[in-house]
Amino acid sequence: MSVLLPAGQITPHFSVAEMSCPCCGFIVLDNARHVCEELERVRIMCGPLQILSASRCLKYNVHVGGQINSYHLNSLAADIGVGRDADRYRLVQVLLVLNWFGIGVGNAMVHADRRQRVLLPQARVMWAYPLGA
Repeated sequence: MSVLLPAGQITPHFSVAEMSCPCCGFIVLDNARHVCEELERVRIMCGPLQILSASRCLKYNVHVGGQINSYHLNSLAADIGVGRDADRYRLVQVLLVLNWFGIGVGNAMVHADRRQRVLLPQARVMWAYPLGA
């Protein structure tokens, strides 16, 4: 069953605006739709999510110090704002249960990406950002 969404919405709780590059509006819509559908599943288990960064153009990715091969460049990642330690821990648990394969943990955010599992289907990657990130 198809749900009619208001203009500018990718899924019921995530918009094109919040998932696009803040400097130019870049987005790979098919990839962003996939990420948003998966974020809807996360939202069911964690409650509302604050998207800090999703799609990025190359220029903006360099500006924010992103990795050269960042999944943000293909609209396959989202940085989610999380203030409390317990909420961050819960979000990471949920991302693992829902088979997100790239998870980075910072002081006030969690990076989640839908990286491809071509070479090692069971492989997951997790990292911690330096203090202050």
